[in-house]
Amino acid sequence: MSNLPILDPARDLGGKADKWGGRNLFSNDPALLNLPGGLRKRKATLIQIADMGRNRMVHVQMRFSNVVSAANLAAAFWNFDNVTGISKIRVTVRRTVDRQAGPVEEVFDLYPQDTLPIDVVLCRELTVEVEAMDLGSSGQGWIECAACLVANPGPRNLWHPYDVVNTQGFRATSAVGSVLMPANKDRYQFFITNLSTDADMLIGFASPTSDFALPPLPAWPSTNGAFVLPRGGFHVYESPPEKCFKGIVTCVWSGAGTGGALFMEGTVF
Repeated sequence: MSNLPILDPARDLGGKADKWGGRNLFSNDPALLNLPGGLRKRKATLIQIADMGRNRMVHVQMRFSNVVSAANLAAAFWNFDNVTGISKIRVTVRRTVDRQAGPVEEVFDLYPQDTLPIDVVLCRELTVEVEAMDLGSSGQGWIECAACLVANPGPRNLWHPYDVVNTQGFRATSAVGSVLMPANKDRYQFFITNLSTDADMLIGFASPTSDFALPPLPAWPSTNGAFVLPRGGFHVYESPPEKCFKGIVTCVWSGAGTGGALFMEGTVF
């Protein structure tokens, strides 16, 4: 018998937990199936997450192990490939994203040396079911599945179809017009602060031009400009979120004074 604890299939009926996990010893041997305690099965639910109240991003991972021997069914060595003692593993993932709609079901097979083809799923409820396919009488091995909530799965944001990029910088005052921020079709919002104590800052907006040519740059006091951030007081321009201008942002000061401007743009804040 194994000396490893058997985890409950992570049934969280209240949707209050932030991590779940389940482990089971699977076997294709009819003589070992469905013994008391449910250790040796062909099919089991390893993750079952109840309604969390809203959609959450859940990271799912799975690992495997062969048994030590026929006389010792303990896990031998955990790995992230498939177990060699079972010919094929069928994984069924069911998830809901809306109370008014039924679950979405995805079914895929894992063969030896395959890795789990899912990482982060967006769901309100989630169930992961594993079946050791009946392709022989000697295959047996451990399968463990774990899941946890994540705040952000990586550089690609799930709510907006673009990379999460936040760019910030500083531009010293100059009486010659220049590009403060190049065009960015994925721009969500941007901020500009005039730090100069003795020069006003003129901000201009310009659409991208062909062949990457520079647009008409602003010149003091008002040519090709949209508005002025006065000197002193650290005056700030904050663009509207999402519906902000996504073209070239230009600038010029009333003179080559001291200080400069802070600027930041992001695809998501």
